[in-house]
Amino acid sequence: MNMTKFKMPQVKMPQIKLPANIARIFNFGKKAANVIGVDIGACTLKIVGVRLAQEVEIAFYSIIEIPTGSDNDYITDTIKKTVKANSFSSQSAVLTFSDEAIAIRRIEMPHMPYGEVIEALRWKAKDLVHFDISSAAIGFQVIGEVQKEDGSKAFDIMFVAVSSEVIEKKIKAVKDANLSVEAVSVEPFGLEAILKMGPKQEHPKTTLIVDAGNMKTEVSMFRNGTLEFVRPIPLGSGVISDALQSKFLSDKGEEIVLTKEQADDAKKRLGIAYDAVTLENGISSRQILSLMRPVLERISKEIKRSEEYYVHEFGVENISEAYLAGGGAGLKNLDRYLQEELNVPVAKIAMPPSINTSKVALNADDAMSIAALVGVAVSYRKCLNLLPHEYRTEKVEFIEKVSLRALASILVVALWVSFFFTKVRIDDYDRRIKTAPIQQEVVAQVKELRNRAVEREAFLSSLQAGELPVENIMKELSNIIPQNVVLQNLTMNKKAKTVNMSGFVYGPGSSAQTILAKFMEDMESSRYFKEAQLDSLQLGKAGSQDSSTFSMACSLE
Repeated sequence: MNMTKFKMPQVKMPQIKLPANIARIFNFGKKAANVIGVDIGACTLKIVGVRLAQEVEIAFYSIIEIPTGSDNDYITDTIKKTVKANSFSSQSAVLTFSDEAIAIRRIEMPHMPYGEVIEALRWKAKDLVHFDISSAAIGFQVIGEVQKEDGSKAFDIMFVAVSSEVIEKKIKAVKDANLSVEAVSVEPFGLEAILKMGPKQEHPKTTLIVDAGNMKTEVSMFRNGTLEFVRPIPLGSGVISDALQSKFLSDKGEEIVLTKEQADDAKKRLGIAYDAVTLENGISSRQILSLMRPVLERISKEIKRSEEYYVHEFGVENISEAYLAGGGAGLKNLDRYLQEELNVPVAKIAMPPSINTSKVALNADDAMSIAALVGVAVSYRKCLNLLPHEYRTEKVEFIEKVSLRALASILVVALWVSFFFTKVRIDDYDRRIKTAPIQQEVVAQVKELRNRAVEREAFLSSLQAGELPVENIMKELSNIIPQNVVLQNLTMNKKAKTVNMSGFVYGPGSSAQTILAKFMEDMESSRYFKEAQLDSLQLGKAGSQDSSTFSMACSLE
């Protein structure tokens, strides 16, 4: 008997285009491909577009002078226009700013669980800041452990606090520009990231970075690329401009007072002149330098005092290299002047070779100006993050209250539609079976199709129940955990869909952060984990072997 062979038609899921606000949920917890860095300073607004692919690339940057008396609306509008003008596709932003309402201190804290450090810092730092510490945004980075004379241990900590009023204002300006703030950090940690992206040093060294701003100069000390000391000096390029507007005598004995525009022009064209130069208006480089010198000498003196205090207080060798950063560091010959004053090599900080700047033709002065911002943008998931808790949970709350319900509804409809078409085809084959010889191949195909329908119904039920596949999650974790990472504790909260874990990283302390960073990237690339975040990292030893203790948290998909 000739048997007719039937081919089972394929059942296709209907294609549904999700709304933009729902589609973004699928990228929640994934590392943003494009990030916008925003630095709101006293006189300038810096905006940088960074692509975080296999090669980090600066897509655009803008350094914009902020007119006197401008408000938050001006900042917001300028951010919108700049991003739009550069056709940069991203809603993820990182924020840095320089303000008097920022305190950075190196302090010792008694050894305690990491979860208790923040509250202990609020109590201990209340006399170290001039703003309300109880509501301030606080962050810390552990430099190491200190063995006290009595045998007890203490944490050596870099502590940062920002006034809640100031940080709320800055975040609002960025959020009103339709951007989602992913992280808030301060410039010294951005410069730390730039240093660590540079060539690795074979020998320990102490690096000084002078970050020259408009109203202040920040002196930061780094040991092997790690930030260990920060001191602000209330003198900057704006103070130099003010000094140039003082009265002085011309070569003819006439009393002269420069306007602000004339002072800025002379400062830009002459800088710290080592040769005799006379401008068209008769002003000489000697006269300009005589007005600048008192401010320059005060700045160099304070930098020396900062270095001496750091070396004496923390028992390290003298600095071996120094770099200039910040918008005020573009003063001509400032590197030469400080090199002579500090008796140490001084260079302008540059972008690491791993950052592609070919699209923006970045000059040396602009590179100094945006270096800290680029550093934060590139490493914002690992940098100290001062973003208040309510903003960190904003996306989660949005998903729980709105987006997940909408997404679940769409998926349920899609599955029911798919099931309906599957059922229709099953009925069609039932009719064919009644009117034609029963064929074994057709029966097998129908059975397979029915099994698929059952699987989809089971999938729909599990989706509605919202159960977590704990066994699969643990298998996935065991597949991606590095060999030199040992978990000590693991806690899974099914209701909140979060996992907290702690343990040890074996190996040199310098590689611990790299190992954990790769571990977090692998977790975020998996099907179950998202939003991996390192809560703490403490360097130490386990017997004769180098080891570090860590704790981290992540969300579950």
